[in-house]
Amino acid sequence: MALHTFVVGFGRAGGGLHLPVVRKLRADARAAEVLGTAPIVVFDPATPPRHTDDVLAVPSIAAAGELLDPRRTVVHVCVPPRERPAVVRRLARAGFTKVVLEKPLACHRAHADDIAGTVLRHGMDAVVVAHWHSARLTARLARLIRSGDHGPLRAITLRQHKPRLERSLRAGAGDTAFDVEVPHGLGLALSLAGPASLTGASCTAARCDGRRLPWLGSAELVLRHDSGVRTHLASDLTAPIRQRSITLRFDDATVTGHYPVSAEDSHARLTVRGRAGRSQEVFRDDALTAFLGAAYRYFAGLGAPPKGADLGRHAEIVRILTEAKERCGVPGPPPDPRIEMPRTETHCATSAAGHDTAV
Repeated sequence: MALHTFVVGFGRAGGGLHLPVVRKLRADARAAEVLGTAPIVVFDPATPPRHTDDVLAVPSIAAAGELLDPRRTVVHVCVPPRERPAVVRRLARAGFTKVVLEKPLACHRAHADDIAGTVLRHGMDAVVVAHWHSARLTARLARLIRSGDHGPLRAITLRQHKPRLERSLRAGAGDTAFDVEVPHGLGLALSLAGPASLTGASCTAARCDGRRLPWLGSAELVLRHDSGVRTHLASDLTAPIRQRSITLRFDDATVTGHYPVSAEDSHARLTVRGRAGRSQEVFRDDALTAFLGAAYRYFAGLGAPPKGADLGRHAEIVRILTEAKERCGVPGPPPDPRIEMPRTETHCATSAAGHDTAV
């Protein structure tokens, strides 16, 4: 079954990441059977795209529902997290059922619950972008943990740094460093080491040209997994260089992986330092293409859903991020009368629902 593509939100994620990958999949004979050849439909009132041979802009979600067959269309929701509950409701009213949601699922646990409720009530099928779970590097890390060759896993360190000041200067109210890179690493840590409780969190402001950007400097999380593993995640959005690295510490070895830092070079690196010496691999690892290809095959009824993409897993991620924000004093999102915001109690993500360690 060939599926149409509808992109909602045409900023960095929609126009800069999802659109090029969809084009790449259309050109791949192995994936082309599940992607239609009709123009990719796009809706974004803030940054409407120009019409091209393969892109068609529409004035609303309702207009897209009239132009496309909603039940044969994959919708890429690439709007900012705070806008996603309303967008998912509008998609449901227009009859769309197949949805790819950018990460994080939401900016607050109440918003995540609202999205999950809409999906359930309207019989929608939604996956959340978790492309590190589709990465070849992640598969290698998971195999090393399962093998036990280096002893038990003791600790995970994730560093996700990049210079992002230009985009931070244009950020909307409520954007924080917890919502940019951290969700990738948090989901990865939960998959590799199991459910966890938050034990520490911090968040700083960014400063540039005399301006102070609250909550958009750096963010850190410390987790204690039920398995006993300790995870430290750090993300600096003012860093002068890009870094997406993970270090696994075992009793008998230290394993370091470097994920690709941009779409310009989709290669990963894995280094193992153990009693037998040091080894290193460098290999191609186009994880987002692999993830979205798996999503389209799933929506076409030809395969399983992408790994790590279920709503339950991502609701757990949002709960941990919400608790981290509350610990740091980050203001909550503005009230939405359609969303019931919980009071001040916090939630630790200790449930194993949706968890699987075979990444």
